[in-house]
Amino acid sequence: MDTTSHNFSWEIFTFGEGFNNSILRDVAIIDENNIWAVGDIRIGEEKYNAVHWDGEQWNLRKIIVTYRGNPSYAPLLGVFSLPTGEVIFSSGVPYLPSDNGWIIQHLWDMGVLDENNGIVTSIWGTGLNDLYVVGDFGTIAHYNGTNWRAMESGTDMFLADVYGSNDGEVYISGSDIPTVSGLILRETEGSWSTIIEGGIIDETQLFDKLYGSFAAIWVDERNTVYTGGNLLFQLKNESWDYVRTFPGNYLGGNPGAFYHGYFSGIRGNGSNDWVVCGDRNTLQHFNGSTWQQLGLPYDPSSRIRWLSVEQKENLVVAVGDEGNRAKIILLRR
Repeated sequence: MDTTSHNFSWEIFTFGEGFNNSILRDVAIIDENNIWAVGDIRIGEEKYNAVHWDGEQWNLRKIIVTYRGNPSYAPLLGVFSLPTGEVIFSSGVPYLPSDNGWIIQHLWDMGVLDENNGIVTSIWGTGLNDLYVVGDFGTIAHYNGTNWRAMESGTDMFLADVYGSNDGEVYISGSDIPTVSGLILRETEGSWSTIIEGGIIDETQLFDKLYGSFAAIWVDERNTVYTGGNLLFQLKNESWDYVRTFPGNYLGGNPGAFYHGYFSGIRGNGSNDWVVCGDRNTLQHFNGSTWQQLGLPYDPSSRIRWLSVEQKENLVVAVGDEGNRAKIILLRR
């Protein structure tokens, strides 16, 4: 495949005040004039849980979060846009689009989940009749357009990200950062199984296991699976390997975080056009041949954390924080 351009222009936007903690955790691009980012923004006594791009500027928004009948502007944890343009939020429970905005789906009140399940944070699906939400304590739920059902994951690990392939397979990355461990789940005929685990290992154990935890997962048009955390790995033709194009991306190859920080997000258009983000201002684009840092230069001492990234055609948006302030970088090619 031909390579794509690294040539992005960019702008950075900051929200919140230094004495209040503000953070943005997830982002969804509908089109160049319709982008949502969600999290928790504090300005004086005011609380906002979303910002919306209208093509010209970011507007602070308050999405009503209701729990046990009590409305608030509690932080939003996830956002996802379907191919048909609908936007879904998560505040620990999913909010599905309705004629009047969004309607809450209390999976506990509905009897889908119980006290053994955790909150759901990440969202992925092909449509409103095929939607997955995942989160704490190995929680997975699926929506078929009419009903929700809980799915057994076989783990109580935090499930950080979910993404599906062109051939109908769905993958989930699990992460336990304190123990430097993780796992990758795959759905086969409606059942989930662990296809590989991660932990503190040496080179003799690769690739029966992977090193570290896995905060992000993404699948390209060739059905190659990519996952990131401490390192970047790929699953191609049922064989695991490093993403060997990325400099220093191997055990012992990144001393002092010289090349990258912890990877938090992966998204892209295809195998020759995708982006990874993470802490220490990690934000790099792969063009099918080489990697290029986007925006500000990479700095191992940077306090910028990009927690999530989204790419749609020639537009890239990453969100996160720096110190106590929320940040967005908007890149155009």
